[in-house]
This record gives sequence, structure tokens and C-alpha cells, in this order.
Amino acid sequence: MDKINKAKELHETALRDPDLIITALDKKPEIPEIIRPNVNYVVIGLGGTGTALLEVLIDYLVSKNIIKEDGINPFLFVAFDTNQASIARLRKKYEYTPVGKLLYTFNNFEALTTANIISHNPWLAGLSVDVIQGSGMKRAIGYASYNTVKEAMMEDILRRLSDLIARTRTNRIFLIVFTALGGGTGSGSFIHFTKDFIGRLSKITGDSEPYVMGFGVLPRGNEGKLFHVNAFAAIKEMQFILKNGIRSKDEKANRGAENTINLVNPFLAFFLISRDRPVRDIDTNIAIGLARFISDIGTSGVVEANQQSKYTETFDLGDIRTKAAMSPDSFFTFSRYDIYFPASRLSWYKNVGIIVVNDINSRYTKLREELNEISRLLSEYKDNVSKFLANLDKLNNTVKSMTAKVYRRWSNRIGEMHTELLKWRAEVVEGGSISPKNLETPLNTINSSTEENVESIVILKRRIDEFNEIVKEEESFLKSPPASQIEYVFPVRELENFNVSQLSTEKASLYRLIEEYRKKDEFLRALADLKAPLGSVGQTMANIDYQRINVPIPVTTEAKEFISKYNSGLIKQNAVVSPDIASVLMVTASMQDNINVNDFPNPETLKQALESKTHNPDAKMGYINSKRFSISTYHIINGVYIWRISRNTPPILKDLTYLMEDYEDIKNKNFDELIYHHTLFYNDPQTFEALTGEQVANLSPNQAARRIIEFWANYNPELEYLNIWGIIELSSIYSDLKIINNNIDNLMELLDGAIKSLQRGVTNVDVVKVKKYLDAITSAKLPSSENVKAIYEANKIANKEEVNRGLKEIADLSLQTLSKLEDIKAKYGQKWIDDLNKLKKESTDYGVNRIIQTLINYTDMLITKSESLSEELNKFVESITLE
Repeated sequence: MDKINKAKELHETALRDPDLIITALDKKPEIPEIIRPNVNYVVIGLGGTGTALLEVLIDYLVSKNIIKEDGINPFLFVAFDTNQASIARLRKKYEYTPVGKLLYTFNNFEALTTANIISHNPWLAGLSVDVIQGSGMKRAIGYASYNTVKEAMMEDILRRLSDLIARTRTNRIFLIVFTALGGGTGSGSFIHFTKDFIGRLSKITGDSEPYVMGFGVLPRGNEGKLFHVNAFAAIKEMQFILKNGIRSKDEKANRGAENTINLVNPFLAFFLISRDRPVRDIDTNIAIGLARFISDIGTSGVVEANQQSKYTETFDLGDIRTKAAMSPDSFFTFSRYDIYFPASRLSWYKNVGIIVVNDINSRYTKLREELNEISRLLSEYKDNVSKFLANLDKLNNTVKSMTAKVYRRWSNRIGEMHTELLKWRAEVVEGGSISPKNLETPLNTINSSTEENVESIVILKRRIDEFNEIVKEEESFLKSPPASQIEYVFPVRELENFNVSQLSTEKASLYRLIEEYRKKDEFLRALADLKAPLGSVGQTMANIDYQRINVPIPVTTEAKEFISKYNSGLIKQNAVVSPDIASVLMVTASMQDNINVNDFPNPETLKQALESKTHNPDAKMGYINSKRFSISTYHIINGVYIWRISRNTPPILKDLTYLMEDYEDIKNKNFDELIYHHTLFYNDPQTFEALTGEQVANLSPNQAARRIIEFWANYNPELEYLNIWGIIELSSIYSDLKIINNNIDNLMELLDGAIKSLQRGVTNVDVVKVKKYLDAITSAKLPSSENVKAIYEANKIANKEEVNRGLKEIADLSLQTLSKLEDIKAKYGQKWIDDLNKLKKESTDYGVNRIIQTLINYTDMLITKSESLSEELNKFVESITLE
């Protein structure tokens, strides 16, 4: 069992990192030295999911020998959760390891009493507060718990960070925050924790601004309503911060000293991650993907001239800062794609898997044979015991009968013999120490299939079979890796003959294996996958509908004209398209030896795919020198429009469909519960007043919180993008009105022209064309005024100037069209009929008279339609009259 456990642990290690070389069962994997950037990593895990992701990252870093017993270790790990058992388990796991010195775990649970929490958060007065083993799926309780203990906790963390800075001699900070958005503790505290930490950071780092990245995991569609309500509440708050928060010291300074707004956006980038995807082992996939991303990011840079072990610059982090500025009010996500030779899995298979399989199968066969022999001997023993008892009973009866026939002095001896015979009998009958049943008990225990029976050979056989299956699956994978959208794996064609020791040589690398096995064309095909459209290749972390990004939207010419005036960014190549992604940054991590482009058929392709994305001519290619057999490529995506393009289409971020539905359901059916699912502004009414204009400072804390929750309940984050979907919807309304207006113009021009032609004696009047425009006007239906009013009301909040101008043009066009209809009714219609009747009286030509009569009928129909259309349009104009 111990061998199987060790082998499985090494297998998990091999799956995590293709570059590790595993040489033996009892030997740690050979891990190349890694050059880390000159930056301190501070990794925060908040709540149950956040601390779980933190734990996976720590284990990944340990498996890669990044955290060392005697190293500087530029890491500070922080775990905060209101579930005491979870924190205790995490602390115990790393207590006597190098990680233990780098890990801060919250431990002030005695402070989280109901009375203490309410005293620090007076807005909770009168509400149900309970933090026994967690925050009870209530974001507000998670936030309040954090707010209760934050001062002492921040003091402890910053003291540890000061020690870290003294140890590494750099004040540069890369802050990573992990949380689930659907939970209570993490989702409730992540904004506030990050903001408070950043606010205190300058005391020990000076003017050095940290790189701050947040990672929020969205719940599945089947996880339950409270998860969804929490997640959408968190997204609401984050979107509000992205649009209204101050991002940097410079921005705060630019706003002026009189600025009282205290809303800070602490994140350089906030990444959304979806669990609701049809991917096997999605949680493991997310955890490992995040661990690799965090380990790799920031390591692409230029080696210092005087200190070969550090980077002076980290271009990928700097590039992320640049890309974030391109769309500062947007969420991020990323995708990961790996190209690798399975060195770790191959070395495990050869040096551990096959060896352990052969050993345990041989041992099991021998054990089974011995147990079968024991079983056979026991069976013989049973038969012998039966014969023994029969003979013993016969002897016993003989002894008893002799008692009456012998001399008195022999009687005692015979009695003793009888007693001894009874003892013998007791030893072998049921319950006796050498009875067949008693001897069978250990064997039966071994053959038992009870799960808790650690000695069971049945359980052992199951474990052996499971391990045999792992090795068989590994063999199949190595010979023929399955096609995958998240990775390209080079197969090991001659697995049986492969000399695994060559992987341990200094010169071994993906590049040399490609050369040796003539895989250049295959390698180029793998690289071509990197140029595939987003979402079609790579592990995409957010459930984005990429097929609806930057694609043509079918609209009329009139609608396109309207959109070009009020959001020209939606016009590309003379077509209306859905919003594009603001930026995609490709970061590639590999060993320099992998990037020898001169020997490949298409060096430019390789250069584009593998060279550092920075355009600084002095920069070397970015690489991580531990990646000998793999190339990890990340697309860091910013500026994804996650909302709906119109109210009748689903959101681009698919998760939002069920998140919004369940939030609205709680809002409509149990409004008071929403106070437990929001966190922003409860303890900061002044900033709330400054940003919203709502007066709450004079209210009691609890009343102010209820007023704040009314704001959040009615806050629609989609309104922040009214200049996108609102303009698209208004363009359809404008198009309908413009087409009616154009048809009226064309018909009026045709009728007027036809009468003038007839007056000049020209008879080739295009009656068919007149009928065409008349039919178009007769069948015309006005757009719904409700849509216009809804967008108008929405823009009272959003205050988008381009939307106001668009609404005004629709109102002006409506009045213009109404005026023309009134002119037809009051002036032109009757004049045209009078002119045509006069021409009819003067004409004696039958054919001409037929044309004139047709035009009279059409004009009469136009007057009738103008009356009804004018009435409808007048109501439309009245209903959309703008204040």
C-alpha cells in the first residue's frame, strides 16, 4: 500500500509539471533551478475556495522546488476564512515545512462573536448574525467578520511583509488575491481586504506601486440560488468600482485635494473564472491552470548585468499594466495552451510506474498463493479435527467406564486423565484457541471486502487494479496522446525502447528531441494552433461566447447611419459589429534552447510565437529556464464586453444568464434578504453620498444600510454600457421611423412629379412605383415607444451624452415625420386630388384618364393612412417627449 501511495503522489506531481524528471520511487524529482523576478509575491486566499486555490499554488511551487528549505523564498502566503476547521487543517499541513515560515493563517476566531461583530458593524443591528464555521453564504457577514478583525490581522501581515522585504532587498510587490465570488467570506471580503492592504502598503514600500491581480471564481449553474445571488452582487460592486473607482496615486492627485471620494479600485486586473464549463475535473483544471499562470507570469524579463539571479524588469507584468489602461473599466480573463514533450510522465512511467506494477503484481500473486495454501491446510485441519474429536470422545467414554472397574488408588489418576482429555477437547471445539473457526478468523478478515478493513486483500486487489489501470492509461497516453484543445503533446512512438536516462542530461530539451525524432513539421503544426481564434483552442478560464465578439450585426442602412453618429466604434469596414476585445496579450514561457529559430522551416512563425511580446529592442527573449520540455502560452484578455448586446440577446459571459435571473428572483420575492448579499458602502456612507447623491449620513446605520441596498437592488451594471446596447436598440427605432419618413418623402415627390408630368402632357407615369411606396406606408408599423422610454429612463442614471443626442434625433425625426403627415392631410392631399380631377376633366384619352383615376385613388388612400398614422405617431411623440 505504501508503495502505491508514493507512486500515486509522484504521478500527481508528474501530471502537474511536464518538465520534472522522476528517477526513482524514493527520490525527489530532479527540478531545474528557476530564475525568479526581483519581486515579492504576496498571495492571498480568502474564503474556502480562495484558501483551496492558495493551497494548490503552494503545493505546485513546492513540487517545482521554488520554495526551498534554505532559500530566500520571496513569498508571503495569507489565508483568511471564517471556517476555523479549514484554517486549522491548512496550518497543520505546513506547520513543520519551509512553507510554515511563509504562511500567515488567521487565528483570532475568539473575536468573531455576534456582539463584537455588531459593535464593529453597527448597521447589522437587528439582523441575524452567525459565524459558526463560516459566514453562512452571506457576503455581508463575511465582510463584517473581516471588518471586525482587520486591524490586528493587517498589522500581523504587514509585519511579515516587512521581514520579507528586508530578506529580499526589494520593495516591489506582486499581490495576488484568490476568492470565489459565490461564497460568503471570500466574496464578501475580497474588495475590502485588497483595498485596505494596498492603503497600508505605502508605509513600508514607499512610492513603489504594486502589481495587483484578483481572481474571482464564478459558481456553476446548478450550485444553488444563494451562490448566484452572491456572485452577481459581487460583479455589480466590481463593475461599479471599475467605472467609478480611483486606480492610482496619480489619478487621486489629478482629481484634486477637494475630492472626497474614497472609492478605490485596488486591482490592476481582475480575472473572471467560470466553473460552469463541460470540462472534466473542472476544479482541478482551474486550480492547476491558475498555479501555472501565477508561477509563470512575471518571469519574462531582462537578466541584470551584475546579478545573474534576478530580473531587472518583468515585461509581462509591465505589459499587463499597459493593456489594463486600454480598457480600465473591464474585467480580465485568460486562456492557457501548452506544447510539450511528456518528460515527467514518461520518466514516471519508466522509473516508477512499470517497476511498481511488476513488484506489486508479483507480490500479490505470491501472497495469493500463500493464502490459498493456508486455506487448503485449514480445510485439511477441519477434517482431522472431526476425526480427532470422534476418537477423543471414544477414548473419553472408555476412561469413564474404567473408573468403576479399577482399584481405588487408580481412580484419581483416571480422573486426572479424564480432565486432561476434556481440556484437549475444549481447545479444538468452537471457541477453543485452536478450533478451526478461531484459526479461520484472521483469514476471513484478510478476505473481507469491508472498506475500513485496512488488511483486506480484496481492498488491496482493488488498489492494485486501480494502479495497474493508471499505468495502462499512462502507456496509452504516451504512445498516442488524445487530441485536446488545451495542449499539444508529442507522442513517444517507441516507448518500450526509449532510453529515459537521456532526459536527465544537461542538454536534454524539447528542441533537441524534436531534432532527434524529426518532429519539426509536427512542431510547426502545434504552433499553428496558437494562431487559432480565441475560444477555439486553449483552456479558456471564463465562459465567454467568443463567437459573438466582433461579429457583424445585421442592421438596415438607416440603423448603420444612426450608429455611426453615436457610437462609431461599432462600425468596422463599413459594417456594424458587436463589441471587440480591447486587448489580448500573449505571454510565452519556455527555455531559450527551445527557441533556436534558424533550423526551422518557418523561422518567422517561431519568432512571433515564442519571442517575448515586448517590443523593447534591448530585451532578450522571455523564458523560464526550468521549462526544458514545454512551452506554456497564455492569452491575457482584457476589455471583454460581458453584457448583452441588446435586451433580447443573452449575455456574452454565459454565466450571467443564471446569475441575473436568481438575483432578480430574490429581489422580487425576498427583497430584505439582499442586505446580506452586498457589502460596499455599509461602513462608508459619505462616499456613497458623494457618488450617488443619495442622502444617508443623517440616518441610523441600519437605516442607511437599507437605503444603500435599495441602490444596489436597482443598480443595473449594464447601464454603464448604455452607449453600446442602448444605441443599437435606438438604431432599430430610428431605422423604422427613418424608413417611414423616407417613404413619405418619396411618395410625395412621385405624386407631385406625376401631376406635373401629366400637366405637361407626359403620360409615362410610373404608377407601379407610386403603389410600391403607398403600400410601404400603408403597412408601416411604428416602433414601440416603451423601448424609447426605457432607454430614456435608463440614461437618466447612466447619463451618456451620445445616448441623449440619439434620443433627441429620434424625437426630432418623429416630429418631422408627423409634420409631413399633417401637411398631407391639411394641404397637399386635397390639392393633389383637385389637380388630378381638373386634369381628368380636360383629358379625353381613356388610358390617361385611367392613370389619373388610379392616382386619385392612391392619393385618397394616402390621406386616409396619413390620418391614422398621424394619430399613432402623435401618441408616440407625446409618450417619448424628453424633459
